[in-house]
Amino acid sequence: MSTLVLGRIKDISFYDLQISLSEGKTGTVKVYNISNRYKSMLEDVVKDNQPKDMPVLTGMFSIGQYLPCLIAKPSDADASQSSGTGLAKNKLELSANPRDVNKSVPMHQLNSRMLLYGAIDSIEDHGFTIDLGVPGLVGFLPNSETTEYVARCNSGRQLCLGGLVPVRLLDSAPSNGASSLLASSPAMGLSLGETRIVRLTCHPAKLMSADRAWPETVPCSFDCLTPGAWLRARVHRVVDRANSKRTSGSGAGCLIAQFQGSMLCTVPKSHLIGKLSGYRQGDAILLTLVSIDQSTKTLIGSCLPHTLPPSVVAPTSDDTDDKDNVTDQVEQPKKKKQKKSSLELTPFSPSYYCIDRLSVGQTVKDAVVRKDQGQVAKKKKKQGKALAAGLTVGDVVKVRIVDFSPMDNVAFGSLRPSVLELPFL
Repeated sequence: MSTLVLGRIKDISFYDLQISLSEGKTGTVKVYNISNRYKSMLEDVVKDNQPKDMPVLTGMFSIGQYLPCLIAKPSDADASQSSGTGLAKNKLELSANPRDVNKSVPMHQLNSRMLLYGAIDSIEDHGFTIDLGVPGLVGFLPNSETTEYVARCNSGRQLCLGGLVPVRLLDSAPSNGASSLLASSPAMGLSLGETRIVRLTCHPAKLMSADRAWPETVPCSFDCLTPGAWLRARVHRVVDRANSKRTSGSGAGCLIAQFQGSMLCTVPKSHLIGKLSGYRQGDAILLTLVSIDQSTKTLIGSCLPHTLPPSVVAPTSDDTDDKDNVTDQVEQPKKKKQKKSSLELTPFSPSYYCIDRLSVGQTVKDAVVRKDQGQVAKKKKKQGKALAAGLTVGDVVKVRIVDFSPMDNVAFGSLRPSVLELPFL
């Protein structure tokens, strides 16, 4: 299997990371699949039978953090189990090791538009050496480029050995964006034998700038695409419900975007802003790559605001809402639409929509997802078939959140009385 995916960390334990993937899937990154350096440190601990002073996963990562991964294999042990939300049955075994994720990236085509995750291999006086996972390439991350990242994106935690950090090449791209590792540039000036050294940055302004998106006019090969990359594309075709299963595996329709005239990227309806009918052939869109199948050359993208550069997400009046205030009892949602497999609910007030702040088990109104995405929570019909049968559009119902998908920004709720009557968890 050679599929790369972009996920968000949903839960962190001492031995693994639980990753939320797009379209309701979940995965697990085991502690030995973080990086080669971290695995080596674990082996030293086991060999010496001493814990030493090595970092733990809970101090290296944070909930909601994005992480590109390689799908190593499906988790057979979890495939037959389900939490009732449709998430657990799709659990996969993932690897976040840069040597797995970036092994196909061509060294001679690297440029500053590519977002890579590297592993900290050593700590030097003036910075860090970074294992990018690209054969023949070593990165150097100066201390001056890490200060803002540590303060704003890493909760003040210092970078540690074996940990992962998002990086871009430092000032390596000419004005036309078509740089290569062979270009004569200050960032590319050093080499040791057959190993090339590149200077890197993790400064938030340089990582998150919309200028780093791949434009339609700059050449880009398929191997240069990585999970989390931003592409400026155009709508090639809108697939309606009747034809969507054959195209994307989803019964809700999708959009086919064209990038650089030859590459096509599927965007599921659930990852579009607004209605599918609002898109027309030729429309310019900005999307984020969330899945790359290297064997079939298949791309899947997302247009949801939380995956895009902050500078291109239009602010709304919702920004003044209190996103931290989640309580035991709040206003209840109205039923919006009923399908064969689920109910779609919409809230009276969108105050509680930041899914990263949600604790499973709280009795809250449905759409704790971001309201600017037009997303709604879903409740499986089998959890309350009798209740669902008696509901009509506009009815007020109470739900309890039983699971959520940070990557899709969708909450899953239950109408089952036995679940609603449970005390606050």
